[in-house]
Amino acid sequence: GKDRNKVVVTQTGKSTPNRIGPATLHYPSRSSRPELSDETADYFDTIVAYLKAHPRAKIKITGHTDNKGEADNNSDLALKRAEMIHDALVKRGASSKQLQVSSAGESRPIASNNTTEGREKNRRVEIMPLK
Repeated sequence: GKDRNKVVVTQTGKSTPNRIGPATLHYPSRSSRPELSDETADYFDTIVAYLKAHPRAKIKITGHTDNKGEADNNSDLALKRAEMIHDALVKRGASSKQLQVSSAGESRPIASNNTTEGREKNRRVEIMPLK
């Protein structure tokens, strides 16, 4: 589809400038600089509006990978992805102080790493509002 090389967001619940729902961002494979899908861009803008409206709020950004390759490399890769999201949010006006970045590497799969679809699901960045 047209979003093949884009970072695509799946939200849990509706996000507004008053309430951010957790979301998962999925990465295209072998794409170091993927574009954001329109929905992802809109979600990011909503997060920025939320953070500006709630100066004490924080958002946690956690990178995850599939189990291909070395665990150490995957840990670094997951962190890079999370940092990329951090940078995209800061570029849109978010305060870095309100963003926490971490990596879970390959340690928390949500699907089987034995299938392409499963690995695709595991290559993700999770965004979680912290109360």
